[in-house]
Amino acid sequence: MALPPGRGASAISWPSRVSGEGRVCRAEKTPIPHRKPDFSCQTRHSEGKRKGVAQHFAGRVMSKHDLAPARAEERPAGAGRDAATPISCYIRTLNEERRIGEVIRAALQVADEVVLIDSGSKDATLAIAAAEGARVVHQPWLGNGRQKRAGEDAARHDWVLDLDADEVVSPELAAEIRALFAAGPRHRMYELTLITVPPFGEPWWNFKHAERIKLYDKRHIRIPDHAAYDQFEIPPGERPGKLRGPLMHYAFTGIEHVMTKLNRASSVRARELKLKPLWLVVLRILFGFPTYFFKAYIVNGLIRGGVYGFAYACALAFGRWLRDVKMYERHMRR
Repeated sequence: MALPPGRGASAISWPSRVSGEGRVCRAEKTPIPHRKPDFSCQTRHSEGKRKGVAQHFAGRVMSKHDLAPARAEERPAGAGRDAATPISCYIRTLNEERRIGEVIRAALQVADEVVLIDSGSKDATLAIAAAEGARVVHQPWLGNGRQKRAGEDAARHDWVLDLDADEVVSPELAAEIRALFAAGPRHRMYELTLITVPPFGEPWWNFKHAERIKLYDKRHIRIPDHAAYDQFEIPPGERPGKLRGPLMHYAFTGIEHVMTKLNRASSVRARELKLKPLWLVVLRILFGFPTYFFKAYIVNGLIRGGVYGFAYACALAFGRWLRDVKMYERHMRR
């Protein structure tokens, strides 16, 4: 497969760290309890946490272009292959040529290897990945959580960094991870802050954050073996560490992209999650939309995003409402 313009071998500044043929990796089939996991530990945004994150990123003047990973000749002394930490980064991919090169280069600031779990890309994703030094595992789609478990199984190291194909490790976060492993991790998992980078304007530094467990020791915790869920249920008594450097999330290219993702996600969740009582589904269809909008626009701070923030909040609320409608359709088909 030919590389797109600007992706020739001479344009690649990161050395190849991993070689070898891709292999098919099957997710471990471990039964899970038939109950909805409680992910509130890492997904809820308490007032104190929101204030702390906002204060940390307050006053940022960096643009999204200042956060691109440095090329080889621009990296500080000590960074690069010799400074690689014992971390495997895995990324689920399907036709991700838009940003996968930047994601891999950024991940290689801290990871000893980058592994793509690819479910059948037809664009230049695999060619770009090979040129950037990533290893590819060809794995037909297993579902959200199970595809990530395939990444865990394929990872050479016990410590893994879970990235999506639109998440870029910032230089600040990379330096923090290197320092963490130089001193030795004190926790078994670490929570990262995702900063949304909209297609227009500057990153949303002070609102619409998400906190996710992205760096963890797979010997102690695994992604759920589930078709819909791909976030952790933190074990009782386990306390995640917290890293402050931003993980830049280029979540969407425009409102059409947002609606495509939400439509797909709502279908998966409506199909895979436990069917809620019909009366509750009907109530949500009739009255849930204003609540969903309030959460996105007010609680998550999109009111600070101007007109585009309002439009994005409407799209998020609609996507959540779609799940209710599709679950109602499940009832009607029974």
